Amino acid sequence: MVSNTLLDFVTTGDSFEISSDSDSVSILPNRIEDSKLDEQNPMPVIGYAEEEELNLNELDEINKGYNFNDFPNDQIAEIIIGQDDRTRITNTTSWPYRTHGHMVMKFPNNKVYIGSGTIINKQHVITAGHCVYSKRDGGWAKSVMFYPAQNDNSLPYGGIPVVQLWSVKGWTERTDRNWDFGMLRLNQDISKKTGHLGIIAYRDHRKLLRHRVNVTGYPGDKGGKQMWTHSDIIKSTSSQRLIYNIDTMGGQSGSGIWSKFENHPPYHVCGIHTTGHISGNGATRISIPLFDSIVKILSSN
Repeated sequence: MVSNTLLDFVTTGDSFEISSDSDSVSILPNRIEDSKLDEQNPMPVIGYAEEEELNLNELDEINKGYNFNDFPNDQIAEIIIGQDDRTRITNTTSWPYRTHGHMVMKFPNNKVYIGSGTIINKQHVITAGHCVYSKRDGGWAKSVMFYPAQNDNSLPYGGIPVVQLWSVKGWTERTDRNWDFGMLRLNQDISKKTGHLGIIAYRDHRKLLRHRVNVTGYPGDKGGKQMWTHSDIIKSTSSQRLIYNIDTMGGQSGSGIWSKFENHPPYHVCGIHTTGHISGNGATRISIPLFDSIVKILSSN
């Protein structure tokens, strides 16, 4: 059985480095020495889209008019928007794809679900709140396994038991989609083998508008054991949400929204994929308050 925690504890130490500037604050990634991009896999997108690629006025109108309350609290859906543009990652142990993993969760009512997560520290994985706590399924998941870089039945780093779960009260008490956030602590330091991504929070959410990002995870419609990825721009932002036309399906909940950001070494996570809608799939944005919660979690172990 895993233990669980809400964010009401005292920090005890740290094993990570924080960088801060006038626009953002970040936890630095760890790219181990042999890390390099594999030409077999799609090149991760980075930076902002060029103006000629976009109708900026249209995007600004979307950003102003998007209804961020459009997702019912009990709706956990992810969809393909138009043509399915996802690409399978065939070499899952290449950097930075090996920092993403497949999750299997069992809840108190004995229902079993799949999800995705991204390694962000030595033993810590970021994921969706509904992957660790589900009110309709009896509360906290009673057992969780994490499989970094799983590739069908190949488990290059094995299956790793999760020993602690976290979320925030906005999710566990109110099922508020704005706080659909969770974290796992693994029973070992997997980052020695995989490295880990960083975390970034912009003080002004509009800094993320039109930024290119990647969503990588384990969609159920592909069997749930294959790693797939897709990339596009963030087309709409709010203080706590991100919206994009990136294709996802059930099982990809919990995937880190990742990219390379200006003045920050690659790669960082800026949100957590959680929801879907025909007008755009969506993520919980890593806001400054959520970043502070992540720091508390990392400092507690």
